[in-house]
Amino acid sequence: FDSAGTFSEGLALVEVGGNPGYIDIRGNMAIRPKFNSGTYSDFSEGMALVKGSLIQMGSSATVSGLYGYIDRNGSIMIDPQFSYAGNFSDQRAVVSKAGKFGFINRSGNVNIKSQFDSANSFSERLAKVELHGKFGYIDQEGKWVIKPVYDAAGDFKQGLARVRKGKRWYFINCEQCLASPHSQKISWVGPPEVKPVPATRPVAPITEPVYQKKPGDMRYCLAARTNAEIVACVAKAEREKKNKATRPAR
Repeated sequence: FDSAGTFSEGLALVEVGGNPGYIDIRGNMAIRPKFNSGTYSDFSEGMALVKGSLIQMGSSATVSGLYGYIDRNGSIMIDPQFSYAGNFSDQRAVVSKAGKFGFINRSGNVNIKSQFDSANSFSERLAKVELHGKFGYIDQEGKWVIKPVYDAAGDFKQGLARVRKGKRWYFINCEQCLASPHSQKISWVGPPEVKPVPATRPVAPITEPVYQKKPGDMRYCLAARTNAEIVACVAKAEREKKNKATRPAR
């Protein structure tokens, strides 16, 4: 192979003679799409993203500079029609037309209309989206779970998302928001001087609180399971700071 990717859902993307294709775990060529030039992705939820100046699958060919999707047989399932598209995640894929971002389902039908300035794929049932320069999170129906109030934000991973307001970064959890979509009470996990906001319910249990040492041996709470643990973490950091200040020099 001229190049090869990693296996995903039993198939790996390879390139031979300038043309990409997909092999199975035995090394057999399972899909033989042909592109004059193009972009292609690993499989995710049974679909792979393709874009090319010529897309040829068996007897069908589509001339396009847009993104579409193929299935595991190499058949075009969603015609190339998007100026931008992402892999499927949580049965949804982020796509863009005319400069705005929305989401489609596996049938190619619009699930969430194109209305956002940017958007990420769904992660843990929430998608980060941008509207008027601010970031928030929506659910799979396109409803706001966390309103766009952040200057920057990341995807939810293991129940936490990194967000920025102004120059300060924080970690938030929003499992309680999924239980009560209209709730905007979010646990803030950040520097000790930041007062945490009460959570409506505890998040998924973690083996133990997570801390990270900072210069001056000051501890920051990076993850906590409940609002009580956030308060305890802040209190512990304050005690350590006080003890260090009163400890006699050696």
